[in-house]
Amino acid sequence: MERAAEKGKAIVAAVEGVEKNWGTSISGQNTFIETLRERMFRPSLSTIITDNPKIVTVSPDDTVSAAAKKMLESQLSSAVVTVDNKPQGILTSKDILMRVITQNLPPETTPVEKVMTPNPECATVDTSIVDALHQMHVGKFLHLPVLNRDGEIVAIVDVIHITHAAIATVGSTSGINNEATTTMMQ
Repeated sequence: MERAAEKGKAIVAAVEGVEKNWGTSISGQNTFIETLRERMFRPSLSTIITDNPKIVTVSPDDTVSAAAKKMLESQLSSAVVTVDNKPQGILTSKDILMRVITQNLPPETTPVEKVMTPNPECATVDTSIVDALHQMHVGKFLHLPVLNRDGEIVAIVDVIHITHAAIATVGSTSGINNEATTTMMQ
Protein backbone atom coordinates (compact mmCIF):
# COMPACT_ATOMS: atom_id res chain seq x y z
CA MET A 1 0.00 0.00 0.00
CA GLU A 2 2.89 2.31 0.71
CA ARG A 3 4.23 1.65 -2.80
CA ALA A 4 0.80 2.44 -4.23
CA ALA A 5 0.78 5.73 -2.30
CA GLU A 6 4.16 6.58 -3.85
CA LYS A 7 2.71 5.91 -7.30
CA GLY A 8 -0.07 8.33 -6.44
CA LYS A 9 2.50 11.01 -5.65
CA ALA A 10 4.15 10.39 -9.03
CA ILE A 11 0.79 10.80 -10.80
CA VAL A 12 0.14 14.08 -8.97
CA ALA A 13 3.63 15.33 -9.91
CA ALA A 14 3.02 14.41 -13.55
CA VAL A 15 -0.34 16.21 -13.62
CA GLU A 16 1.20 19.28 -11.98
CA GLY A 17 3.95 19.24 -14.63
CA VAL A 18 1.34 19.16 -17.39
CA GLU A 19 -0.54 22.03 -15.73
CA LYS A 20 2.64 24.14 -15.58
CA ASN A 21 3.39 23.51 -19.26
CA TRP A 22 -0.16 24.44 -20.25
CA GLY A 23 -0.30 27.33 -17.81
CA THR A 24 -3.69 26.24 -16.46
CA SER A 25 -2.87 25.60 -12.84
CA ILE A 26 -6.06 26.18 -10.92
CA SER A 27 -6.07 25.54 -7.19
CA GLY A 28 -9.42 23.75 -7.46
CA GLN A 29 -7.85 21.21 -9.78
CA ASN A 30 -4.95 20.71 -7.36
CA THR A 31 -7.39 20.00 -4.56
CA PHE A 32 -9.30 17.63 -6.80
CA ILE A 33 -6.11 15.79 -7.81
CA GLU A 34 -4.96 15.53 -4.19
CA THR A 35 -8.35 14.19 -3.08
CA LEU A 36 -8.35 11.70 -5.97
CA ARG A 37 -4.84 10.54 -5.08
CA GLU A 38 -5.73 10.06 -1.41
CA ARG A 39 -8.86 8.07 -2.22
CA MET A 40 -7.15 5.88 -4.81
CA PHE A 41 -3.81 5.25 -3.16
CA ARG A 42 -4.39 5.84 0.57
CA PRO A 43 -8.00 4.87 1.19
CA SER A 44 -9.41 5.61 4.62
CA LEU A 45 -11.27 3.34 6.99
CA SER A 46 -14.51 4.94 5.81
CA THR A 47 -14.12 2.98 2.55
CA ILE A 48 -14.31 -0.37 4.36
CA ILE A 49 -16.95 0.40 6.97
CA THR A 50 -20.37 -0.81 5.92
CA ASP A 51 -23.54 1.24 6.31
CA ASN A 52 -24.70 -0.89 9.25
CA PRO A 53 -21.59 -2.24 10.94
CA LYS A 54 -22.04 -4.76 13.72
CA ILE A 55 -20.89 -3.26 17.01
CA VAL A 56 -21.35 -4.61 20.49
CA THR A 57 -21.40 -1.91 23.13
CA VAL A 58 -21.63 -2.51 26.85
CA SER A 59 -21.52 -0.27 29.88
CA PRO A 60 -18.70 -0.45 32.44
CA ASP A 61 -20.98 -1.94 35.09
CA ASP A 62 -22.35 -4.75 32.87
CA THR A 63 -21.15 -8.19 33.89
CA VAL A 64 -18.61 -10.09 31.83
CA SER A 65 -21.21 -12.81 31.33
CA ALA A 66 -23.74 -10.34 29.86
CA ALA A 67 -21.07 -8.84 27.59
CA ALA A 68 -19.94 -12.28 26.42
CA LYS A 69 -23.54 -13.21 25.59
CA LYS A 70 -23.92 -10.04 23.49
CA MET A 71 -20.66 -10.82 21.71
CA LEU A 72 -21.80 -14.40 21.03
CA GLU A 73 -25.20 -13.26 19.70
CA SER A 74 -23.50 -10.84 17.30
CA GLN A 75 -20.74 -13.32 16.45
CA LEU A 76 -18.08 -10.76 17.36
CA SER A 77 -14.93 -11.22 19.42
CA SER A 78 -14.99 -7.78 21.03
CA ALA A 79 -17.24 -5.26 22.72
CA VAL A 80 -16.63 -1.56 23.15
CA VAL A 81 -17.25 -0.29 26.65
CA THR A 82 -18.98 3.06 26.26
CA VAL A 83 -20.41 5.89 28.28
CA ASP A 84 -22.64 8.23 26.22
CA ASN A 85 -21.44 6.45 23.04
CA LYS A 86 -17.84 7.47 23.80
CA PRO A 87 -15.34 4.60 24.17
CA GLN A 88 -14.02 4.05 27.69
CA GLY A 89 -12.53 0.62 27.11
CA ILE A 90 -12.64 -2.53 25.04
CA LEU A 91 -13.37 -6.09 26.07
CA THR A 92 -12.07 -8.82 23.78
CA SER A 93 -12.18 -12.59 23.89
CA LYS A 94 -8.51 -12.45 24.88
CA ASP A 95 -9.37 -10.22 27.87
CA ILE A 96 -12.02 -12.71 28.95
CA LEU A 97 -9.54 -15.58 28.68
CA MET A 98 -6.55 -13.85 30.30
CA ARG A 99 -8.28 -11.68 32.92
CA VAL A 100 -11.37 -13.65 33.86
CA ILE A 101 -10.96 -17.36 33.20
CA THR A 102 -7.28 -17.70 34.11
CA GLN A 103 -7.82 -15.57 37.23
CA ASN A 104 -10.85 -17.69 38.27
CA LEU A 105 -13.11 -14.63 38.45
CA PRO A 106 -16.87 -15.31 38.33
CA PRO A 107 -18.14 -13.90 34.99
CA GLU A 108 -21.68 -13.61 36.38
CA THR A 109 -20.64 -11.02 38.97
CA THR A 110 -17.43 -9.50 37.58
CA PRO A 111 -18.04 -6.05 36.07
CA VAL A 112 -16.61 -5.40 32.62
CA GLU A 113 -14.82 -2.32 33.97
CA LYS A 114 -12.60 -4.55 36.14
CA VAL A 115 -11.23 -6.63 33.23
CA MET A 116 -11.51 -4.40 30.14
CA THR A 117 -8.58 -2.73 28.44
CA PRO A 118 -9.14 0.91 29.45
CA ASN A 119 -8.72 3.84 27.08
CA PRO A 120 -8.22 1.84 23.90
CA GLU A 121 -6.41 3.39 20.99
CA CYS A 122 -8.96 4.44 18.41
CA ALA A 123 -8.91 5.48 14.78
CA THR A 124 -11.22 7.85 12.96
CA VAL A 125 -13.14 7.26 9.76
CA ASP A 126 -10.50 9.44 8.07
CA THR A 127 -7.55 7.29 9.22
CA SER A 128 -5.93 5.55 6.27
CA ILE A 129 -5.91 1.76 6.12
CA VAL A 130 -2.10 1.78 6.16
CA ASP A 131 -1.99 4.00 9.25
CA ALA A 132 -4.55 1.80 11.02
CA LEU A 133 -2.46 -1.30 10.28
CA HIS A 134 0.66 0.45 11.58
CA GLN A 135 -1.23 1.53 14.71
CA MET A 136 -2.38 -2.03 15.38
CA HIS A 137 1.06 -3.50 14.70
CA VAL A 138 2.92 -1.04 16.92
CA GLY A 139 0.35 -1.33 19.73
CA LYS A 140 0.16 -5.11 19.39
CA PHE A 141 -3.62 -5.28 19.45
CA LEU A 142 -6.17 -6.97 17.18
CA HIS A 143 -9.26 -4.76 17.47
CA LEU A 144 -9.51 -1.07 16.63
CA PRO A 145 -12.55 1.06 17.48
CA VAL A 146 -13.37 3.60 14.78
CA LEU A 147 -14.82 6.98 15.72
CA ASN A 148 -16.71 9.55 13.68
CA ARG A 149 -15.73 13.22 13.66
CA ASP A 150 -17.76 13.76 16.87
CA GLY A 151 -15.79 11.09 18.75
CA GLU A 152 -18.65 8.58 18.74
CA ILE A 153 -18.05 4.90 18.02
CA VAL A 154 -19.23 3.94 14.53
CA ALA A 155 -17.43 0.65 13.95
CA ILE A 156 -14.80 -1.70 15.21
CA VAL A 157 -12.38 -3.31 12.80
CA ASP A 158 -10.29 -6.34 13.57
CA VAL A 159 -6.90 -7.23 12.15
CA ILE A 160 -8.35 -9.76 9.71
CA HIS A 161 -10.91 -7.31 8.32
CA ILE A 162 -8.37 -4.53 7.87
CA THR A 163 -5.66 -6.82 6.46
CA HIS A 164 -8.13 -8.17 3.92
CA ALA A 165 -9.03 -4.58 2.95
CA ALA A 166 -5.34 -3.66 2.64
CA ILE A 167 -4.60 -6.63 0.39
CA ALA A 168 -7.67 -5.92 -1.73
CA THR A 169 -6.54 -2.30 -2.09
CA VAL A 170 -3.00 -3.29 -3.03
CA GLY A 171 -4.33 -5.81 -5.53
CA SER A 172 -6.68 -3.30 -7.15
CA THR A 173 -4.20 -0.40 -7.32
CA SER A 174 -1.04 -2.24 -8.24
CA GLY A 175 -2.29 -4.84 -10.67
CA ILE A 176 -1.15 -7.63 -8.37
CA ASN A 177 -2.15 -11.06 -9.57
CA ASN A 178 -3.86 -13.68 -7.42
CA GLU A 179 -0.63 -15.60 -6.80
CA ALA A 180 1.10 -12.52 -5.39
CA THR A 181 -1.94 -11.67 -3.25
CA THR A 182 -1.98 -15.22 -1.87
CA THR A 183 1.75 -14.99 -1.07
CA MET A 184 1.18 -11.69 0.73
CA MET A 185 -1.70 -13.16 2.74
CA GLN A 186 0.44 -16.13 3.79
